[in-house]
Amino acid sequence: MTLAFLLPLNRPDSHHPDQIIRSLAQIRSFYIPSFHIDPAFFKPRTRLLTVPDSGYASAEEDDDQPLDRTDHSEIDVEQLRTLAIRSLTSFVAKSDRWARQDQFRWDLIDLAASLLSQLSAPVIPVEQDTSFQRSFKFDGPEGQIQVELTDEELGVEDHTNVGLQSWGSAIVMAEIMAQSPTDYLGRTSPLIRILELGAGTGLLSIFLRKLTSTMHVPAEIIATDYHPDVIHNLERNVAGNSCPDALGSIQVCKLDWSQATNGPPFDEAFDLIVAADVIYQDMHAEYIHGTVSRLLRKAHGAKFFLILPLRPTHEQHNQSVEQSFPAAQAAIDARSEGPVLSITRIDNIERKQGIGRADEQAYKLFQIEWVFV
Repeated sequence: MTLAFLLPLNRPDSHHPDQIIRSLAQIRSFYIPSFHIDPAFFKPRTRLLTVPDSGYASAEEDDDQPLDRTDHSEIDVEQLRTLAIRSLTSFVAKSDRWARQDQFRWDLIDLAASLLSQLSAPVIPVEQDTSFQRSFKFDGPEGQIQVELTDEELGVEDHTNVGLQSWGSAIVMAEIMAQSPTDYLGRTSPLIRILELGAGTGLLSIFLRKLTSTMHVPAEIIATDYHPDVIHNLERNVAGNSCPDALGSIQVCKLDWSQATNGPPFDEAFDLIVAADVIYQDMHAEYIHGTVSRLLRKAHGAKFFLILPLRPTHEQHNQSVEQSFPAAQAAIDARSEGPVLSITRIDNIERKQGIGRADEQAYKLFQIEWVFV
């Protein structure tokens, strides 16, 4: 057994990107052969100029030591897995400055982060496909709420199917809502209508259905996504989480943020809209603004909660949220006619050990609502 495929990825400046993609491909081939890598990655490229080493030092000095790439027959697969995880984590954490030169390098970081999430996540294989089961438990005001989900493995060929897995942002938001549900379930009508954008595996929608049930709050929940494979898995998860005592319903629907949708169930306004980790391109924030503007009830107490992970690779996308939604005071100062959809609160949330991808440094929770000026 050899460590030859484990380049010292904590020093990306010392390697040509083509060497890095080959190293990532070998890690994938060794541990996750079903994980697809786009063949376009392997096309020869003109040698890119490297930048001087930034001198950035890891918090753990061991990460800066070059990996021994000689033969080690005594090292078993799990030891190699640990080294691969360490190498990928260091690469993702330290590649921000290195990747600013071109999009291909950002793509390599995304690929490394996807491999890292697959290697790090404790999963229980089921059947003969690429599915695995995940169980989540949240301590609510009336007892524990349990959500059982089926996740699917991701490839990098199709970046629009990221909803096949449950991401850290949704877990964090569910935990926060469980601790103080009345702060998030403000009711403006006898029946609270809840919409989830980019529901993915359905963690938040299913959690909210069970939470409202334990609180004896009638709720109509609409879980939406766009990708057909994601919707199929979402329907499976909703069906697999029965809630016989629920006062209301949960429905899965396709929703395209870029298109105005007025038919049922989008012909009535929603009291609560939630979304977790849904900004992957700059235009997404603009699309979401349009969707929330159409569908959030224009009333005091109606709110939109958006939580995003803070990743080095998505900093610009996260900033697009504050560019699309003005701060409340800015809306008031502008003296606009009629209500303005504005950010009224931002909470910065620390990452907890064991939740989310290794490149998620923290989370940012936006509270957005109509400001009447």
